[in-house]
Amino acid sequence: MKNLLLITALLWSCLSFSKVIVVSDIDDTIKETNTMSPTGKIYYFLRNKPFKHMSAIYRELDSFYKSSGEDIEFFYVSAAPDFIFNQQKFLRKYRFPMGKTFLKKISSPETYAYKYLTIKQILEANYNEGDTVIFLGDNSEHDPAVYVDITNNLNLENAEILVRDVSTQATNLASGLGIKRLPGVQYFFSEMELAEAPVMHFLSNKTLGSIAKDYKAKSLVPSFTLKTLETRLEKKLNCKDRSCKRYAEKKAKKIFGNYYLKYSL
Repeated sequence: MKNLLLITALLWSCLSFSKVIVVSDIDDTIKETNTMSPTGKIYYFLRNKPFKHMSAIYRELDSFYKSSGEDIEFFYVSAAPDFIFNQQKFLRKYRFPMGKTFLKKISSPETYAYKYLTIKQILEANYNEGDTVIFLGDNSEHDPAVYVDITNNLNLENAEILVRDVSTQATNLASGLGIKRLPGVQYFFSEMELAEAPVMHFLSNKTLGSIAKDYKAKSLVPSFTLKTLETRLEKKLNCKDRSCKRYAEKKAKKIFGNYYLKYSL
């Protein structure tokens, strides 16, 4: 009996050292920023509006692992300038799990290098073999490449990479536009696909129902993403006149409409 108790204690001790590390972008991942638009993103940087369901998803992610007896830590790494965004205030206001936040300084390198080096330092200081790392970001800039490179270069065995398709290039919205994906990345166009990711199996019926309700109302995806798709179509069609641009606008709206027919709820 003593031996059994000793073995149990040792096993529990080993298990207790494993933890979950969440590395999350902010802009266009949990906050509507419109980084695909050089002019529009200035307004959205200042507006500080979160994606409606992400706070609930992050809180349930936090509570699920804590209730399972695992430690979980959140790190928010954004390329937003640190002098225009109070990230801690944003997290508190919209009830995201609190964690250390990192924003670019004037002296920081370009976005890929800044994010790669920052996340590498975070993991080197906090990651232990057996830990699970969950990356959340978007494909407006470099998140997919940074997360894949970090995973490969640090030999992370238990890593999940979830990326919001704000560029409209990764989730095959329409044939003929081309798809840009990186292997090992799970892309989601809205929280409907995010909820389908195996790592999100714990989501409550309340959150799933709220997501489904907004899907039915066709309000899950920000309107500025429709403009991003429209701009892609204009480039694809090499539009030079108003009639071509009107056609691109009409086609983009049809593609969006088809997305909201994808799921039968």
